[in-house]
Amino acid sequence: MAHDTTTRRDLLQSFAALPLIALLARPGDATAQAPGGTPVKVDTKGLTAKIKFESVLAGYLAELNGKYKLR
Repeated sequence: MAHDTTTRRDLLQSFAALPLIALLARPGDATAQAPGGTPVKVDTKGLTAKIKFESVLAGYLAELNGKYKLR
């Protein structure tokens, strides 16, 4: 029984370490700029934003109440 418990524990620890190992394995893939140092342009032709919900913000900061909307 003790051997069974340690095996499960070792397996769960391995699964918990997988995301960290994946991040360390590819450090250069998550860059947002082209290799030349210029920002990458995103084609947004034909895309429009749709507002699904809009509400006036209110809260603890009284000077901001009613000045901003949450979309």
